[in-house]
Order: sequence, then C-alpha cells, then structure tokens
Amino acid sequence: MSKTWRKLLSVLLALSMIVSLVVTGYAVGNDSTAAPQKAGTELELEEIDPSKLNVPRLGQIDENQDVESLPLYKDDDTVRVSIFLDKPSTLERGYDVKKLATSMGARFYRQTLKLQQDSMVAAIENATRHELDVKWNLTLIANAISANVRYGDIAAIKAMPGVKSVVLEEQYEAAPAMPAEPMTSLTTEYMVGATQVWGNNYTGAGARIAIIDSGIDATHQSFDAEAFEYSLAKTAENAEKTVEDYDLLDAEEIAAVASQLHVSIDPERVYLSSKIPFAYNYIDSK
Repeated sequence: MSKTWRKLLSVLLALSMIVSLVVTGYAVGNDSTAAPQKAGTELELEEIDPSKLNVPRLGQIDENQDVESLPLYKDDDTVRVSIFLDKPSTLERGYDVKKLATSMGARFYRQTLKLQQDSMVAAIENATRHELDVKWNLTLIANAISANVRYGDIAAIKAMPGVKSVVLEEQYEAAPAMPAEPMTSLTTEYMVGATQVWGNNYTGAGARIAIIDSGIDATHQSFDAEAFEYSLAKTAENAEKTVEDYDLLDAEEIAAVASQLHVSIDPERVYLSSKIPFAYNYIDSK
C-alpha cells in the first residue's frame, strides 16, 4: 500500500471519530426529556476508621519494630566510636583532681591505662583484620579509645574481653570558612544582636559578669585598667552620671563576702584592677 493511501485512510478515520462525537453531543444536548445520565459506574463509599488501617504516620515507627535493628549504616561505612574499657578511669579510681599534676600515683595509673589501651588496639586490629584509626585516648574522666572503625566491626569489638561498651559518637561538620575579619569590634554587635537589645533600652549597665575560662593575660591591652576607667568616665559623663553610680566591685566588697566562698582567698590579691576585680584559679587554688 502506498504512502498516499495510508495518509488518506488516516484522515478518513480521524474524520469519522470527530463526526461521531459531534452527533452524540448534539443528541444529548437536545434531549430535554431524558434523565441525566452519569458516565461510568457509580462508586459506593464506605466510611473507615483511620486508626484501624494500621498505617504509620510520616516519621512514626511501629511499636513492635526494634529501633536498634534498623540499618543505619552499611558494614563498610566508616563511623566514629568511643570504645569504653572495663578498668576504671583515673577519677573513678579515686584520685584527687586537685593533685593530678603532682600525684605520682595518679600519673602512674594513667600510664597504666594508656598501656592497656594500646594492648586493646592491637587486639582489635588482630580480631577485625583492620587497622584501628585511633583519634585520641581518654584516661582522666573515662577509660576510652575514640577511633574510626568499620560499622561491621562494632559487634566483634563489643564482644572482646576488656571492652565495657562501644558507643557511636555524634559527628559535626564545620561551617564553611568565613573571610578573615580581625576587626571584630566593627561586626560583633551585629553578630550577637546587640543593637536590637540596645534599641529596647537594655544596656547591661549595673550588671556584673562572671567568666569561667582556662586563663587570662592580665597584662593584655584589652584589660588595661586606665583605659577602662577613662572610657567609663566618658560614658558616665554622657549619661549625666558619675563613675560611682555604676557600683563597681572592689576589694572591700570582696572581703565582706569572703567567708561565704568555698575557697580561702586574699581579697587584695584576687582584686587585680577595676577591669578585673576578681581573678582566682580554682585548679591551683591561687
């Protein structure tokens, strides 16, 4: 059959379908006495209690499902774990935290724990046939090894003699690096929302702040007492106040409450300046 005849037959078929639709529509539209007909089969709806469907909601876990059995990782995935050993840590052993630096017994015991951990690392590598990627060792408040391991090796590590437990560690990724900006004095107030607080008349005036840190360089220019007192005098002048109105902490007030502290202090010694009115090392007791 030639292409011409095929095209002709296709056109005739299309025309016949169009004509049939037009005739049907005309007949229905002009039959005013006929009752309206519904196309297709009418469905019967039955009300059902959703609670009986036993379909969990989004994010809901079946009560009969063992959550711990859910596969979180594949066997070959690398995860960070804390491997806790059964021997007590240094503090659990009873050594005084204030004497850790000078106690020969505490130092020897911590070394013993480290040797035990080294032996455990070797045993784990022998049992799993994989090198243990140790990140750090804990001996002070816990007797633990933090390491990257294959997820599939955790069960074997747990079953080893001397292992108390193995816990998956939470890992966090650092935020994308921001451009270096050493002049934080120009941006910090916006970062912490200080301008909004100031706008609501909260200035922090009259508040005393205690800072717990690992150390302080009291000779740094940021803690210069004369600069602080000069700035404070200017602030008081602009606010039509005096420096005394700010009720700064001084050595006399410290001496008045010294008996209520849990440490023995010399008020004159802990008072460094008006900028740092109380500085005390709770570890070295000085």
